[in-house]
Amino acid sequence: MTELLDPGMQAERTWLAWARTGLTFAANGVLVIRSGLTEHSTPLLGVGVTMTLATAIFAVIGRRRHHVIVSAVRDNRNPMNYRLVRITTWTTIVTAVAVMAISIHYGNAPRTP
Repeated sequence: MTELLDPGMQAERTWLAWARTGLTFAANGVLVIRSGLTEHSTPLLGVGVTMTLATAIFAVIGRRRHHVIVSAVRDNRNPMNYRLVRITTWTTIVTAVAVMAISIHYGNAPRTP
């Protein structure tokens, strides 16, 4: 009988989480690009393109993490990378703040006197 390498499927769950993060950045990046085009806003276009390019980076990191986790599980080591979690968290926070700041600055929401 074959023995499961990773009974909890940690490597696959990690890969799927990175894929979801990348897809979220891609979808939001496309929406920000669209907003930048309709509002003729260069900063929004820049943020949208950056978010869309971040998708490729997340795909590469996710694939690499999958391989690292599989080899760590094989060697009975802890595969956790706290530095990568912090980088991803700060990237998400900085992007969200940049989009909000640009939207507030360039938005044409009605303003109360």
